[in-house]
Amino acid sequence: MATEPEHSRIIAAAAREMLAPLGCNRKGRSRVWHDDRGWWMIGVEFQPFSGQRGSCLNVGAHWLWHAKDWFSYDYGDRVAGFQEFVDAIQFKPLAEDLARRAAREVLALREQLRTVRGAAEAIRGKPNKQIWDHYRAGIADGLLGDVESARAHFGAARAADDRALPWVVALHAKIDGLTELCRTTPDFRSSIADEVVRSRALKKLPPLADAASLWSPEVLGLAS
Repeated sequence: MATEPEHSRIIAAAAREMLAPLGCNRKGRSRVWHDDRGWWMIGVEFQPFSGQRGSCLNVGAHWLWHAKDWFSYDYGDRVAGFQEFVDAIQFKPLAEDLARRAAREVLALREQLRTVRGAAEAIRGKPNKQIWDHYRAGIADGLLGDVESARAHFGAARAADDRALPWVVALHAKIDGLTELCRTTPDFRSSIADEVVRSRALKKLPPLADAASLWSPEVLGLAS
């Protein structure tokens, strides 16, 4: 087994100190940590640069509303630039600062996106929305029972990209189905709960204890 580089060991130790107490889990022996929030997750990556020793920091949210086996930064991304490793004495405080920043970002995202309503507001606030942003906004509004807004976002998603690429064609077909399904909020919520279950399975995340009641008023942000 190859020996882990010194700067990677320093990053791992700093991340373990700052992120593990929050309940975040390291992905294998990588520089990636995940915070599992049930219907969404937070990714933290101490990203290396090719040919350089050191790290920058990416932190962002990923909604489990579209079943796939990889993590994507659906909201958020780079939060700190590259910190170069020269030696252990110089780099240790830099790695600790990155890990401390990662912990702050995780806590901020947990608060901002703790409900589907919070997620909907965050997605709507993104500038220059692309097809996936409109798709996610449609799902969030559909879960909230805002049929008119959901259908508008699904329409905007369809209009945002009309290329005859296989993934675009497949997404358009999915959008068409959700556009009709969102007319009946309980059925729509059930369908998206199933999507979350599939997405978690593909990512090898633990199964949810009670997927049938995933969209409680508290989770949706509709509690009085």
